[in-house]
Amino acid sequence: MTILLLALLQSCSVERQLAKDFVKNKKNIPVLLLSTDKLILTNEKLKKINDFENFSISKQDSLWIVNTLYLDSINDILIINNIYNQLRNSLIELGFKVYGNDSAEQFQQLKQEKYQLNLAQIEVSEDIFTYRDQETFFNNLTYYQDNNLNIINLNYWFELTDFSSNTTKVLYNTYPVSDELVGRFSMNPEDYTVSYKYKITPLNTNDIYMLAQTSSKKNISLVFEYLLNTYIKQNISPYYLNPKKFAYDVNTGFLYQAIEEGFTIIEQ
Repeated sequence: MTILLLALLQSCSVERQLAKDFVKNKKNIPVLLLSTDKLILTNEKLKKINDFENFSISKQDSLWIVNTLYLDSINDILIINNIYNQLRNSLIELGFKVYGNDSAEQFQQLKQEKYQLNLAQIEVSEDIFTYRDQETFFNNLTYYQDNNLNIINLNYWFELTDFSSNTTKVLYNTYPVSDELVGRFSMNPEDYTVSYKYKITPLNTNDIYMLAQTSSKKNISLVFEYLLNTYIKQNISPYYLNPKKFAYDVNTGFLYQAIEEGFTIIEQ
């Protein structure tokens, strides 16, 4: 038991040291940041309408208007610019030297370790989902109430190129924001009837812009985490079959074991 514990502690310390090396050595590494100039708008609610694709264009347009609450209110240019600027600022905050379209030629001439991060596709999808609020009384009597809530998903596809290994990975992630529901069941102590009271705070356009900002910052954190753990995997002894994954907090400089999943890697 003692030997096993020591081995686990040693393993974690090896990975932590490699993570420290990565953070230290990645200062001022060049990154070419590129982005699409198109925002894909998808109304998932229309996909649930039977035979929608066979309707006339005019009827499809009418159904879009009736079933779309948010997509038509989004300023495409504003949201794309906000996302790009937040990606750029977050990369700089992590110590990378960021190049853009206007300095791409200068970047290409660099003969050193460097990366390219291309935001290849951004999608905003609108949908509705059923949330079940429930509570159990007397250990076995469960009451529930189904509520339909609006939801927006912001979906990202990144192409991350490492010029040292000449490899490109496609990284995907999605971030939701929805109506906010506050509900409560209560039982009348006299006749044991159960009532349900709730309040829904509707999602608004500002919530979508805020999601674009916070998710962009999170994306760069996950890009850094992906590079960090790739470095650990490439440099640790092959005897470590399942090295621990680490994450990095740029505000505190603290390295900690990653407890959440990062990007979904899409095989090409």
